[in-house]
Amino acid sequence: MGSIGPSSLRKETRNPLASGVSREFNGFSAQGKPISDGQSAKGLGKHDEAIHSLELPKQKECSVTEPNYEAIGRYTHLVGELDSLSMKRRSLFTRIVGVLKNANENPLESKVPRKCNFEAVRDLLDEAEEIEKAIRSTVDQVNELAPLADKSAIS
Repeated sequence: MGSIGPSSLRKETRNPLASGVSREFNGFSAQGKPISDGQSAKGLGKHDEAIHSLELPKQKECSVTEPNYEAIGRYTHLVGELDSLSMKRRSLFTRIVGVLKNANENPLESKVPRKCNFEAVRDLLDEAEEIEKAIRSTVDQVNELAPLADKSAIS
């Protein structure tokens, strides 16, 4: 049997880089420089050797998609349009209430009830109905754009 001395231990634990074995770190040196096919990792410093001996898990490929700016712009515009339409509808409802309230008031001087302007109420209701249709249509458009714009749908 042979003796186990320091020289035999050294032989068994030699660094593979010192013997000319080419090692790559995902195709790059520790300095971040690409290692070409004909190039080896020989001659790297001790720190680089330690890095090359590490095995890292494979990274998943990230697919970062760019935001759909057109959809975001259209979504934002339509949400602003909804605010405008809601304000118009609210204004019409206030006017309808005003006409009806005026007709409902009891005159102090006369025993004859006030006349109600039903034609004005009908016209205002028709206009409010058209705005309601526009609101519903706009809500549908916003909800179609929401996933493309990475925004939340509205109800």
